[in-house]
Amino acid sequence: MTDLGLAPEVEQLRDIVRSFSRDRLSPSAENAESAGSIPAHIMRSLNELGILSPLDVNADQALDPVALVVVAEELGAGDPGVAYETMAGAHAALAVSQLGSLGQLNSIIDRMASDAVPLGSLWFYEGFGRGPDEYRTAVVQTGDQLTLEGQKIAAIRPGTADFAVLVGRASDRTIAVLLDREEMGRCTITRDDRETGKLGLNAAHTGDIQLAKVRVPVSSMLEAGDELAVDRLVASARLSTAAIAVGAGMAALRYAAEYATTRQAFGQPISSYQGVSFPLAEADMDLKGARAAILDLAMRLGDASDPGALARETGQVVAAATKAALSTTATGVNTLGGHGFLTDYPVERWYRAAGMLAAIDNDPLLFG
Repeated sequence: MTDLGLAPEVEQLRDIVRSFSRDRLSPSAENAESAGSIPAHIMRSLNELGILSPLDVNADQALDPVALVVVAEELGAGDPGVAYETMAGAHAALAVSQLGSLGQLNSIIDRMASDAVPLGSLWFYEGFGRGPDEYRTAVVQTGDQLTLEGQKIAAIRPGTADFAVLVGRASDRTIAVLLDREEMGRCTITRDDRETGKLGLNAAHTGDIQLAKVRVPVSSMLEAGDELAVDRLVASARLSTAAIAVGAGMAALRYAAEYATTRQAFGQPISSYQGVSFPLAEADMDLKGARAAILDLAMRLGDASDPGALARETGQVVAAATKAALSTTATGVNTLGGHGFLTDYPVERWYRAAGMLAAIDNDPLLFG
């Protein structure tokens, strides 16, 4: 296993995001959940932190996979919905800045007002988290045109994003295609969760997208530096989803542990009873193991040489993390007893979020 010691700059970033998540994001989580959107002041702060839309032509300054999962976990502890929308958008921006040409990057930035931040959407989930050869979204080249056909789920900012990065299959490889507002308008939003509602992650604006023979120029393709660049991008995005789940689990664990030390039963704190303390200790070990596995794979993404093997290992790591998060948040609810199901207490929100994250990236062959 890779040495999991974090670089000093990543440690510093973690501390900054942790403080922001604790002091600003977490207190806003209930309102964000009720409103179904990220508060404007949180958006501004995320932009100031450099993680809202990292469109950076200097790849050396861009967030790497390790930094991304560290940020995702800390944001997930504050509000998993805000974290999901933020990290998916960040990966869309990184896809353009790292895989695209300078012209493609400028095509996004130049169309925006000087005081606006281009917000992207990464379209890659299809209702499962299996290998790249099982993508149903097809990208077919005919002359100077690409024809896109397929469906994506849990896409952020449906109908409101400034650009989208679509992941699909062209022949025997995974590719990414940059879509502008006009091209996104040719796609159909088959589900907008702000209108239909959903179980959790309510602060994130999500929805499903249908592409029915949408045609775009070949120049829309993001010319990755190597054949596995897009596969690594997808793996990084999936690991961020897993890290958000771990963050939600950690938040639930901390809340439940503190509650257990103050709640009295038969004259003593309920934490003194093994039926309460043992499940919390087991949950702590499971989450720490999941975090270590996420960081380990994030550190090794650059060494991946087989897209199928990378997708399988990513699926295993994500399945273990979301399973641990579901179990931990359920333990948190149970620790609070009947109070755990009340919206007055945040553990039920973390439980619902963990369920949504597990459903978004779900491989039934691994999630047993």
